[in-house]
Amino acid sequence: MKFRDLAWLVGLLEGEGSFGLNPTKGKHYARISLGMVDRDVVARAAHLMEVRLLGPYGPYSANRQAFYEAHVDGLAAKKMMRTLLPFMGKRRKAQICRVLTLAR
Repeated sequence: MKFRDLAWLVGLLEGEGSFGLNPTKGKHYARISLGMVDRDVVARAAHLMEVRLLGPYGPYSANRQAFYEAHVDGLAAKKMMRTLLPFMGKRRKAQICRVLTLAR
């Protein structure tokens, strides 16, 4: 991944992403999640993270917009987290370290 793409992804995930555990069949796997209404932004992030763009979901009411998601799971998520870690803020670093410690 080019550095400018990595920098863009870091900024996006710092503000809009989440780093957590995905419980599957009693095991906890690392997961990076992104969800928002801007299809083009989520599509670019999905491409950079090498996952599928999911959605659109909704809209579920007249005053809402459809939204899109991208998720990275398991070993790929752990690898991506290690790449992102040095560039993240204090709070996100703590989340990522927690996930890397607890995830299978």
